[in-house]
Formats: sequence, C-alpha cells, structure tokens
Amino acid sequence: TNDPFKPEKAEDVAKLKLLLSEMHENFKAWVRERRGDKLDQKSKEIFSGAYWTGDTAKKLGLIDDIGHLQTVLRRKFGERVEFVNIDAKQGWGSRFGLSAKLGADLKHLPDATIDALEARSHWQRFGI
Repeated sequence: TNDPFKPEKAEDVAKLKLLLSEMHENFKAWVRERRGDKLDQKSKEIFSGAYWTGDTAKKLGLIDDIGHLQTVLRRKFGERVEFVNIDAKQGWGSRFGLSAKLGADLKHLPDATIDALEARSHWQRFGI
C-alpha cells in the first residue's frame, strides 16, 4: 500500500483518506469530550486544521488560559497548589559515575552500551 517505488493507486489513496478521516473524527470526539461546554460550538473552524494565537484559541474554548503553567494553575486553584518536578530518568551507567555521552575515545563505551541495553529493554517490555 502506497509504496513510494510503485505507481500511485487510486484505491491506496482512498484507503489512506478514509484512515485520516477516521483519525480526525476520533480526535474531534476526544476534544469535544474533554473541552465540553468550553468549546465555541458555533465556530466551524475549530476542527479545520487551522492554527491560532493563544488569544483566539482561548476565545474558541480550545485552551483554558495563557501563561506560565505554575502561574495559571495557582490562579485557577489557589496558592496551595503543589508542583512536583519530574526529571529525566537517570540511566544505569550514570548511577555508577559513567558519562551519558559517548566521547571520541572509547572510555564512554560501557555507559553508552548500558544505556542502549536499558532503552532496548524498555522497548521490549513496555513498547516505549
């Protein structure tokens, strides 16, 4: 289907258009479910694929507010809001003092190998 090395087939294009249409309908349902009454139901442009400034997106009901995440959440939920920073996961190699970057020489090879094995195990186990 849609092999770039073969001539284009009308049935392949039709299937792709159907697939994209289904994905778009799923996306619109997802947004409507989550945004609910906040969406400007009269606007025919919301799901047109166009893009807007933050002010217009807010008027259309696509976003709640404009600003820094912590400022907006404190304004919405009060000063007692607590934030937890989640840093990038530390690789196994860096736990043992090895650099995460593979340099020009081979001294960083063990860490790069361990990081690659770790990434592979995550893909294998979780599909991520």
